[in-house]
Amino acid sequence: MIYTVLNMLITVNTLFYKVRTGRLQRVFEQATKTVNYAPMLCVLFLAVRMRAIQLADNQPDHFNLPQIWVKYAMQACTL
Repeated sequence: MIYTVLNMLITVNTLFYKVRTGRLQRVFEQATKTVNYAPMLCVLFLAVRMRAIQLADNQPDHFNLPQIWVKYAMQACTL
């Protein structure tokens, strides 16, 4: 959605306002840099969860894997 809004803003700014970059456009350009990290975080979280399942023999919650601080870090990064 961020990329779609950014492209719409670029189109509106160049066609209607004859402005190269608007304030809102710069905000969405910075937001795209942040969104680029989302796939890497997903792969990292998936790898941690799969490793916990492997170590705990398909019962990671029984052994409290991954550790509670790792779960909190995952939630903080997601937010």
